[in-house]
Amino acid sequence: MELIDYVRYEGLHRSVEGICSRFDAAGRWDCVRVSAALHFYVRHSVENREFDGEVKDFKEILHVGGDCREKSVFLASLLSHVSGVQPRFVEIQNSGEDYVFLQASFPDKSPEEVTRALKQFYHSNLGEPDAPVVFEERDDVFWFFADAFLGTYLGAISGLQNTPYMEVEEDGSYSFYGCDVDYVRV
Repeated sequence: MELIDYVRYEGLHRSVEGICSRFDAAGRWDCVRVSAALHFYVRHSVENREFDGEVKDFKEILHVGGDCREKSVFLASLLSHVSGVQPRFVEIQNSGEDYVFLQASFPDKSPEEVTRALKQFYHSNLGEPDAPVVFEERDDVFWFFADAFLGTYLGAISGLQNTPYMEVEEDGSYSFYGCDVDYVRV
């Protein structure tokens, strides 16, 4: 079964609203700020754990935690309820090991608008300094990192920088190397 088959597309609107009620919108709620709140919630409220060979369902992930695949499925399920955001799975395979995370696109917003909204949200809620926000442009679409397993915030690649398959340049650009990368839209 593919990861996309585990994404829950119905019945989570109240969960999304409940999660967002814990945060300050830093202006107004829009798809970027809602996505940031959901990412923060999954990253910090769903425990990281080792993969046991079977992807759990949404409720079980909430209660027992998840690995990179499961937390990606969990976040994709929540993001699928947010108008104006398009998530996709990114699977990196390297020497028999794999790692899965999400990226999120905001088609109606420029990269500058998304970056500004993310920085406002994280400053207002976490007092975060001006942390770098990284995105990938592919086929005229801007994809922001949404790694709920290693990433500290939506737009961060800090967790992936220490992996053997990503190289980050001084200018903030990056490249994957020595691995296969697959993208699957949710």
